[in-house]
Amino acid sequence: IQNESPKGLYIANHQSMMDIPLVLNKFCIPPIMKSEILKIPFFGLACKISTAIPVDRKDKNSRVNVVRECQRRLLDGQAVQFYPEGTRSRLGRPKDYKDVKLKLVEYAFNNNVPVTTISIKGTDTILNKYGFINPFHEIKICLSDTLDPKDFESSEEFSKYCWEQVESNFKLL
Repeated sequence: IQNESPKGLYIANHQSMMDIPLVLNKFCIPPIMKSEILKIPFFGLACKISTAIPVDRKDKNSRVNVVRECQRRLLDGQAVQFYPEGTRSRLGRPKDYKDVKLKLVEYAFNNNVPVTTISIKGTDTILNKYGFINPFHEIKICLSDTLDPKDFESSEEFSKYCWEQVESNFKLL
């Protein structure tokens, strides 16, 4: 049983739509997610309950509002779940550092917000081609120790280290 609510930014690699429910099963951390997901039975309800932050990726105003809402929540000491790859990676591994969007991690560094990295493996093949769960499928998740921005010299160093944690822990899974 966890005694206090999670705080800070939680970043993870993104393999499938099952990643958000997997993390929500461990912690009630509101995710940034495509607004279309809210329409899916059970997933949408779970995300609404977690006070998810929906984004319409086609709408620039929606993207700007999501960033502002995330910044507000982080400064208020709340937690936010973020997938820097932007969309699911079809590579079978996390995307390379140069291909991920880490502006929120830079924001965390600049505002002394802790970051916890999450590596997820196995959610990309949990559903079969008909959308049914493959029984006895193995899913692995690894949470790093919380990273303190004060331990780093620059936002670039911090961002790079955070993503390297996602990549290295993924390889260990």
